[in-house]
Amino acid sequence: MHNITLVKDLKDIYGENLVSVILYGENTDSEQPKSKSEQNIIAIFNKLEASDLKNAITAIKKWRKTKNPLPIVMSEGEWFSSADVYPIEYTEIKNNHEILYGKNVVAPIAVSKYDLRLQCEYEIKNLLVRIRQIYLGNSDNPQFMVKTLEENSAKIIRILKSALSLFDIPAPDEYSEVIQKMKEKTLFDGEIFVEILSAKENKRKFAPQKIENLVQRAINSTDLLYKFINSLENGE
Repeated sequence: MHNITLVKDLKDIYGENLVSVILYGENTDSEQPKSKSEQNIIAIFNKLEASDLKNAITAIKKWRKTKNPLPIVMSEGEWFSSADVYPIEYTEIKNNHEILYGKNVVAPIAVSKYDLRLQCEYEIKNLLVRIRQIYLGNSDNPQFMVKTLEENSAKIIRILKSALSLFDIPAPDEYSEVIQKMKEKTLFDGEIFVEILSAKENKRKFAPQKIENLVQRAINSTDLLYKFINSLENGE
C-alpha cells in the first residue's frame, strides 16, 4: 500500500517527467513485503536536475516515515547507460522486480557477462582483503569476528547469486541452494557460509574455540572463490 501512495505522489509531482517506478529485491510483492528494508524503489525520469529533486522532498519524507529505504533516482539516459557500471545490481533487478508505474525499462537491459564477472571478482577480492585485515587486528575479539563472518557470508551469497548468471543458471532464493549450485561449478567450502548464516537465523552461538576454525575456513573458501572467478577471465 505504501508503494501505491509513493507512486501516486510522484505522478502528482512530476507528471509526464516520471518515466517508470520499479520495485526490486528479494520479495517484489508490493502488498506484502517480507520487511520494510526490502521495499527498494527506483524512480526513472525523463530529466533529473537538482530542482527536480527538491520538488520530491516532502513525498520522500512521508515515504521514510514508514521506515522504507530512500529510493534510487535516475534519468532515463543514466539508467540505460549504467549496466556496465553496476552489473551485479542490474542482474539482481532483472531477477526480482515489479514495474509499479510506467514504461518497462528493465526488459531491454542486457548485462554483459564480461562486466558481471569483473564486478564479482572485484567484490570477492575486497571481501577477502577485508576479512584478512580484520582477522589480523581482531583475532582476540571472538564476537566481533562472528559479526564479520555474518556480514561477509551474506555478501558472498549475494555475489554468488549474480555469479550464477555467468553460467545462465537461475539464482535460487535459499542461500543453501545458491551454494549447491555454485559447487556444481567449482570446489570450495560453501558449507561454512551456510553454517554461519543458519546460526545467525536461529540465534545459535558458537563456542569461542570454534570461532577460530570458522574464520580460517571462511578466509580459505573466499580465496578459492576469488581464484575461480578470476580464472573465468581466461575461459578456464
